[in-house]
Amino acid sequence: MGVRGRKSTAEMSIATKVDGKFMLPPEGLSQAESDVWLDVVRCLPPDFIAKEASEMLAAYCRHAVSTRDLSTMIARFNPRWLKVDGGLARYEKLLRMRSVESRAMLACARSLRLTSQSRVDPKTAGRARRNGMLPSFYDLQPDEFFDD
Repeated sequence: MGVRGRKSTAEMSIATKVDGKFMLPPEGLSQAESDVWLDVVRCLPPDFIAKEASEMLAAYCRHAVSTRDLSTMIARFNPRWLKVDGGLARYEKLLRMRSVESRAMLACARSLRLTSQSRVDPKTAGRARRNGMLPSFYDLQPDEFFDD
């Protein structure tokens, strides 16, 4: 039995599932943020992200795009600008802003259980590794790689 009455604005603005496949991004996200949303949602099972967690996913997308944009600014920062008055302060501010955005993005990812660590059961992780997971970067390195 359905809910009686009109839908609230908040209820209508939250993402909805389309054909049981994935949720569409809510209104208000930029094109880049919507692209991140769709990249995330398409990689997950249809019911992985609950409807009430869609705002957290939107925040994750905003932080992801902000982090990417700040990284682009930092990469384009000309080292000669450091010698100009305020150049070093601007560079440090960009680095701090990226750090804050990265931490916020990671916090959202953890809350949504998007990180690989949150998807692996610690009781079976070792067994899964022995039964066919590929070796890590560190497993492939020669012993002298770790010597001091």
